[in-house]
Amino acid sequence: NFDDDDIYAASYCETMVDELQSRNLTAITLSCWYNFFVQSGTCVYSDADSWECADADELDGNLYGYGFSYVHRRSMALSYPYPNLDFAEDAPFLLNLRRVFGDSNVALKEDEDGICMHLVHRSCSSIDPEFSRHVSTAELEELEVADLEVFQQHLQAAKCQDLWCGT
Repeated sequence: NFDDDDIYAASYCETMVDELQSRNLTAITLSCWYNFFVQSGTCVYSDADSWECADADELDGNLYGYGFSYVHRRSMALSYPYPNLDFAEDAPFLLNLRRVFGDSNVALKEDEDGICMHLVHRSCSSIDPEFSRHVSTAELEELEVADLEVFQQHLQAAKCQDLWCGT
C-alpha cells in the first residue's frame, strides 16, 4: 500500500517485498517510522515506546493500523478484502490476516533506514502523532528518503520559512 502524501525511498518496495518473500510471509508492515511535520520542518521517530496504549489490543491497533506501510500478497486482499469503512480500515484488514494465518505470518519491520517518510500536514488523519524522539539534522540527512527531490522540496520550503528545526 502507498499513501499518496507520504514519501517512499527507491529501496522501499525492494526492501519490503524481499523480506515478505524471504520469510514467506502473508504480509508485513512497518512497526516504527519517521514523521516529517511539513509546517514546522521537524522530523521525529515514532515507535511502540512512544504510544500510550491502554492494553494489548490498542497496541496491536497501532502496530498494524497504519496502512501507508503495508506490503501483502495480492491474493490476500482478494480472499480477505479490506472492510468497507470510511476510515481506519487498515488495522482490521491486517489483524484479520493475523487471525487467519497466525502471528508469525504477518510481520513487523522497524524502519531504521528511513525507507518511508510519513508526512504530517493539516489535512492528514494523523495530525499529531506520538513520537519517541526528535531526529537530528545529521540523522535526517542519512535517511534513504533524504536525497529524493520531493523530500528536498519539503526541506527547502521549511528552510525558506525559517522554520526548519533539525537539531
